Amino acid sequence: MARFGKTVLGFTIASIVTGGLLATGSSTPAAATPAQCDAGKPLDVYGVVGGGSSFTYAGRTVHLLNGRARNYTYGEISRGYHQGDRIWVDRSKNKMPKTPMHPTTQQVISAGGWKQCGPFSGPSSNAVINWNTSTVSHYAARVCIDPAGSTPYHCGAWYTDAS
Repeated sequence: MARFGKTVLGFTIASIVTGGLLATGSSTPAAATPAQCDAGKPLDVYGVVGGGSSFTYAGRTVHLLNGRARNYTYGEISRGYHQGDRIWVDRSKNKMPKTPMHPTTQQVISAGGWKQCGPFSGPSSNAVINWNTSTVSHYAARVCIDPAGSTPYHCGAWYTDAS
């Protein structure tokens, strides 16, 4: 059974999730704009997503943070941020099935691909909606970073909020 940490008023409670895959790129990601995002960082109860969706890469700890009350997701470099790092969140364009919780990139492509929220020069991205309650649509999301320097960009595992 998966468990998600909660961040409530700055306090974090356990974070455990299993499974997932990582992706690494060999060149700079395509440029996108914040217009592809669904919101800034709405007030919410955010939990760190595990299962490869959050990761450590090039000396940075990167979290995919999933909102539980207002259904938004964003990315954050929580440790090791360097000036010039870029971060963004990819979100499936179309709804995804509730399972698997960590779909493959091919499954996201088969469902219509994704949009890119960012990149942002700073330690966190804006947010994308992860579950549209009015249309009962669940979306897959992943966080990616492009570390300053010559290290290629890197993305965590896709995650579909099935709550």
